[in-house]
Amino acid sequence: QSRSLLCAGFLLLVSFLMSADGFQHAPSIKARPITRLHSDAGTDDYAPSDCDDSSEMLSTTPTPPEAEVLKSKLLNLCASYDRGYGSTPSARRRVDDIVTELTDLNPTMDGARGIDGTGTASVPLEGIWRMVWTAAFDVLSLGANPLLACAAIYQKIDPPTAVNIIDLVPRIQSLLPGLPPNVLRAEVTTTAYSRVNMP
Repeated sequence: QSRSLLCAGFLLLVSFLMSADGFQHAPSIKARPITRLHSDAGTDDYAPSDCDDSSEMLSTTPTPPEAEVLKSKLLNLCASYDRGYGSTPSARRRVDDIVTELTDLNPTMDGARGIDGTGTASVPLEGIWRMVWTAAFDVLSLGANPLLACAAIYQKIDPPTAVNIIDLVPRIQSLLPGLPPNVLRAEVTTTAYSRVNMP
């Protein structure tokens, strides 16, 4: 029974990962069960860090106060609508509007530079990114799985590669808190490249 649960979730996951926009896919796919959840103490070595304070990629450009207000509004909307899984058309429009406003305040020109690993000293997208919002159907369809729920979704960019990471948990786990926690992590390694003529 648990094997069929893992297979169903993995097949749905692979279809999502193989259709992700903007990446050329390499044949490196792996999934592994994880027997513990992310800890609040940040010591879980299975989970990517949400923020690496030691990173050299942290921006030294001060963020305008209006951008901080917009980011706060955006993150509140993302949390209120479960990263887009429970969004309404009006919520999606509000998120799009905030993203457009933030784009105008973004001090980074050519944010995709160096993503393909070609000789640039600064790669703005390098690092581990956590998905906080999506409107992509292939990602939202993961929420329709009756057996597995999406936990964290990450992308680790280390040019020229990008690794898509999705943690799935059995839905019954939230109904029966006495069960030992389990997470299925699936990873797909892709080759990153900059999209031409895309915003």
